[in-house]
Amino acid sequence: MSAEGKVKKTASFKDHSEVLNSAEFLEEYVSHSEPDVDEDTKMRRDVLRAELAAMASKEENAKARWREKMKEEKKKAVSQLHKERVEKGFSILPGSVESKNAIRKVMKDEETIALRSKLRDLKSENDKIQAYIDDKLGITALPKGEELLSLAEDFYSNEHVPNDQLPKHIRLALTTEEIQDLRRVFELFDAKNK
Repeated sequence: MSAEGKVKKTASFKDHSEVLNSAEFLEEYVSHSEPDVDEDTKMRRDVLRAELAAMASKEENAKARWREKMKEEKKKAVSQLHKERVEKGFSILPGSVESKNAIRKVMKDEETIALRSKLRDLKSENDKIQAYIDDKLGITALPKGEELLSLAEDFYSNEHVPNDQLPKHIRLALTTEEIQDLRRVFELFDAKNK
């Protein structure tokens, strides 16, 4: 069979250059073209076949590397586009990012208002407790500053402080026995004079 017959027979391929460059075609073409050749020619033919096979495998490897490279570039491009879409906020619902931010702001405002009202409630409850303690014990109504320090020093000292030196609101809130009990407690914990 001649080379032209081979080309006509394989003309169903899309590209004739693929047919002409394929290793199988060239091998068959070389083997059928000159059947009666000497040893030197056969040797050259074998070398050419080996070179053709090496070229074909090299070409296949290059195509495979190119395909892999294109796949990687495609993956990178797709991931980059996806990142850009996410950053820009592209989604099925075009205004979803703005509405999401508005909802987040409303929820934050509601949470702030709830916390403020809770703080107000706690403060009013604290004030009620403080008023109750003031009414019952009068401790928070004590004078602040130097009067309180001098009163505490007198109370801490081992000297007997008569009840008439105590402020009126303490004398009204506590009995004489309670005042004496407080003196004993202060004496127990008086580390300064011990």
